Amino acid sequence: MVVHGHDTTLPITMEEMLVHCRAVARGAKRPLLVGDLPFGSYETSSSQ
Repeated sequence: MVVHGHDTTLPITMEEMLVHCRAVARGAKRPLLVGDLPFGSYETSSSQ
């Protein structure tokens, strides 16, 4: 994430995304929270 000094959002890891989602969840006033998956984390194989 560019907030962490990366040039793009591509190097973000699942662990880093979870840290941000948990921080938002602690301060959220409403029950709906939508997070994003890091690039490439949702592919089941390299052929896709």
